Amino acid sequence: MDGSSSACSPPCLLTGCECVHIVKSDIKLLLAKDAIYFPKWDYVDTVQKDGMTWKMRATVVWWFVRLARKYDQSRDVVSHAINLLDRYLSLVSCSPKDLKLASTACIIMSSKLLADQTTLKMAEICQHCDENFKTSDVQCMELKILEALNYYLQPALPYDFLQAVVSFFPTPELYLRAEGLLDKSHCVHLLLKYPPATKALAASVYAFYLRECCRSTGLCSCIRSFLAQASAIGLVFEKSTQECLSLMKRFFNHSQINTSNSSCCLDLAQAPTCLSTRYIVSEWFPSVSSRKRPRPDETQSV
Repeated sequence: MDGSSSACSPPCLLTGCECVHIVKSDIKLLLAKDAIYFPKWDYVDTVQKDGMTWKMRATVVWWFVRLARKYDQSRDVVSHAINLLDRYLSLVSCSPKDLKLASTACIIMSSKLLADQTTLKMAEICQHCDENFKTSDVQCMELKILEALNYYLQPALPYDFLQAVVSFFPTPELYLRAEGLLDKSHCVHLLLKYPPATKALAASVYAFYLRECCRSTGLCSCIRSFLAQASAIGLVFEKSTQECLSLMKRFFNHSQINTSNSSCCLDLAQAPTCLSTRYIVSEWFPSVSSRKRPRPDETQSV
């Protein structure tokens, strides 16, 4: 990348071979987490027996975003909370009230683990719930979630894989566009079928369609070059990646993806009326998010 890409990645003092070796080892550790941290993609149909629907999940995602913007939380906190909630709901059937309580516990737990400066305060978040939960209710639910998940609290997020290929993008704008696509992917439950690495690679390829030279039906030379570099560190474009890419094309209009550094311009108060089969939404977070992530081999508890 040229000098203008410095906004996406810090300067590296290692040689090219050393960087590739380090990234490949990290990718292997992240990929190894999928079996443990991957939720059931059809859990509403197979596990949930007490009234939960996919629309409720989408509403929870919007609520996470609203809280993150209000309390200055990163996109990692939201993505992590969604993973915790999806995995819990893959194991335990919840009533609508229990879903709200579990959602509250998940966003607070994720903030404790990942927030750089300001963590979410339990009492403040409970004020945003229409069920008047007590802090003791949330603490009890936190324990239930921890036990159900066997204290596995450090999943690989799609943004982790996107960070691994940041230097392969020819312009910073394409990276930011891929990041925005991953933001939006949380709303579409059909994308739960694909692991984080697959979604990150699919979003990266779709981001290239911003360029005039890449808007053909096939893979242009720019995309092929990107995929060759990604393959060298262990991220391979497979049939499942193509399926994920096709779904993203179906749900997201790339011309409407905001790549600015400002917060999203969407009125989140209108979110519940926007929840339908096809989600076309604006960017949720500032494009450059702070990332204070533990090493891939670390495991923490709340």
